[in-house]
Amino acid sequence: MTSTSTNGAVQAAHEAIDRGVAAWNERDPHAIVSQWSKDCIYESPVLPEGRVVGRDVSKAAISVLLRAFPDFTLTEMDRWVSSDGLRVALLWRASGTFTGPLDPPGFAPTGGPVEVEGMTCTELRGGETAHFRHYFDVTGMGRQLAAVPPRGSTAERFVAFLQRRRASRLRRRSP
Repeated sequence: MTSTSTNGAVQAAHEAIDRGVAAWNERDPHAIVSQWSKDCIYESPVLPEGRVVGRDVSKAAISVLLRAFPDFTLTEMDRWVSSDGLRVALLWRASGTFTGPLDPPGFAPTGGPVEVEGMTCTELRGGETAHFRHYFDVTGMGRQLAAVPPRGSTAERFVAFLQRRRASRLRRRSP
């Protein structure tokens, strides 16, 4: 690849990310996945199986999130684009108010604000997103959703107690 075509690929990657951030902020699942390949892999720690494959399945998973947080906002904090324009890392902050159901897994809305910082690593192929991976603090988000007990609380100590009992049983079953 020549320097000119490399520069063009890098510019195209920046433009794809700009469109993607705008689509997330428009809260439009169709627009978000419109530039994804039909066989795109979407990975997120909050997906029931950790990943889904395909544009339609990805759109459905994104719709669940946007239904739970109808005022969802994505703020870009930084970005890195590989020299060949095929990989992008985006550091972001997402915020919204938890006013809709989050199903799966079946969490009821709290009406409270939620804010998380994370990173998305994107691989581009033929001008489309081929692989989209989110990384963020799921435990911190769980606390904001009232799904994980607050630090130092009686509930957190009880969960730790239950985990130790289960771990003990699992160790006894191990060869």
